[in-house]
Amino acid sequence: MKIMRWMLCAVAFAAVNSQIAIRSQAGLFKIDFGQLENEREIVDADGNPTGKFPDPLKDWDIIATWTFADPTANGGLGVANAAGTEVTWKLKDFSNSGDNDVTLTMMDNKALAEKLTPDSPPYMLGQTANNPTKDGLAAVYDGVLVPAIVKDDYLYRNPDTAGTEALMRFANLNPGFYNVTVFEGRTSDANGRYGKIWVDDINGKKEPAAQNTGNYSGVNASGLKVPLGQPRTMTVEIKAGEYLWFAEMEDNSGGISGMIIRSVAAAPPVVDLSASRGLFKIDFGQLENEREIVDANGDPTGTFPEALKDWNVIPTWAFADPAANVVAGSASLAGTANADATAVTWKLTDFSKDANKNVTLTIFDNTALAEKVNPDSAPYMQGQTANNPTKDGFEAMYDGVVVPAIVKDDYLYRNPDTAGTEVLMRFAG
Repeated sequence: MKIMRWMLCAVAFAAVNSQIAIRSQAGLFKIDFGQLENEREIVDADGNPTGKFPDPLKDWDIIATWTFADPTANGGLGVANAAGTEVTWKLKDFSNSGDNDVTLTMMDNKALAEKLTPDSPPYMLGQTANNPTKDGLAAVYDGVLVPAIVKDDYLYRNPDTAGTEALMRFANLNPGFYNVTVFEGRTSDANGRYGKIWVDDINGKKEPAAQNTGNYSGVNASGLKVPLGQPRTMTVEIKAGEYLWFAEMEDNSGGISGMIIRSVAAAPPVVDLSASRGLFKIDFGQLENEREIVDANGDPTGTFPEALKDWNVIPTWAFADPAANVVAGSASLAGTANADATAVTWKLTDFSKDANKNVTLTIFDNTALAEKVNPDSAPYMQGQTANNPTKDGFEAMYDGVVVPAIVKDDYLYRNPDTAGTEVLMRFAG
């Protein structure tokens, strides 16, 4: 519970700070696809209904289950065209710019439906809400707080025939650069979620041939759950008279939970990890790397995780014997102590193309602080010890780097772990 409280506090803190900055942005549109979690009765710890419901969202536009025949059947505010082939919603600008003439229009990619099944095209009737997973975790995407009730449900195309598309056209955005963020919170979407983002005229004929968002579902490429989601952000430039387009690609599994469109001053530089001049990844703690894998019943299987090939692992160590816990064939590094056994140095691997061979990490005690904490019997550091009280098994992505669960789920702490002391780390070369 301590970890969960910390996570939620961190999310809230980040959201408060980020939204202070975002209020000055000219153009901020937040769309929640799916109304189910907004209207679902809150249950207690035992799963019993409480008679309470979430407070209505004040700063998101909600697109509820809808059809071309009746776009307002579920309380929505969509307006169908005369032919019943398009539905348009007026969006709110949640920034201070007052850009309140922006609209979202949804339609079927009829040509694709006809190409898919020429004899009986699976024409789109509308979109349907679903919420198979209810993780209840808020998150921050592109500096915007995304409540759990936004993330945990979604809309899918009806019919959800694999290979079809629901097209979304955004009109009247002021000229400039925009970050477009798409996400799906479902953590049981076996196929992943993909879409296409582009800028075009009112007809949208320049649709990309293939997806360009990457997987934005709550399940990563390895099939592992990512409860905080995998939002994908693309920066586009919109000129006067142009439209923002998005194609939600249907694959008969999952849909889109939300979208954030936020104006930015300029397009960011391209992030290419392979072009980084220096990339050092350190896993503190070896326990999860070497823990025997168990089956669904918790029984040992005799198998172990594969040794990490692109992380340096610092295992439990002591100044007296820094390599005592290095297992042959593992990714654990052997440290070397100095002559008076007060510092240990590890040689690090540069996982970028530059392959810098000279970088080292040296760890030592802040002895002056230890003596200040307890002048009579200074709690001098002896080394670091690994621990893994939680084994969530969730992979994550930090600063564009995939962090495996076995890296994230254990850690090193100072030995002795006296409050107020410090472990110092010096990176050289």
